[in-house]
Formats: sequence, structure tokens, C-alpha cells
Amino acid sequence: MVSSSQKTFELQESLTRENFKGGLNMLEHPSITRTMKYGYPEPVDSCHWGVDYFGDEILFGDDIVDVGGDIVLQENLEKYLEDVLGFKFKIAK
Repeated sequence: MVSSSQKTFELQESLTRENFKGGLNMLEHPSITRTMKYGYPEPVDSCHWGVDYFGDEILFGDDIVDVGGDIVLQENLEKYLEDVLGFKFKIAK
């Protein structure tokens, strides 16, 4: 006589073999399906605006300077003036 646990195991094994025979026929969670299709489970609100002349990330709300078409974060302005335009910063003595 076969026990009920043995029957359950055989049924589970049979179902598993059926599901893998012609590919997975099981239902998949909608979040997984969306992630596999689009890369994210839910839409991501980006606060990314772009990058500046030096490749630093610019976020919405950051202070930027447009120097003849080059976009520069305000915090990188001194570096831009020195490296790109050749400005020399000195201390008055």
C-alpha cells in the first residue's frame, strides 16, 4: 500500500516534469514578468537631469552654468575656468 505522502510526492514530481517538458507553463508573478521585460518591477522616477562637462551627474535642482554650450556644475566652475579656459586664480598679497 502506498502512503498519502508518497502519493503527494509522486504527484508533485509528475507536475514538475510536465512544467519543464515544453518550457515553463507555470504562472509568474506580475512583478517578475515586468522586471524581466522592462528591467524594473515598477517605474522609477529619475531625478537625473544629465552630466556636466566633467562627467559629473547633474540632478534636477542643481546649480549649473552654461559656458558657450558647455554645461558645468557650479561646484566645478573654478576647475572648468582653470583647465579649459586657462584662468589663473591667485591670492592678493
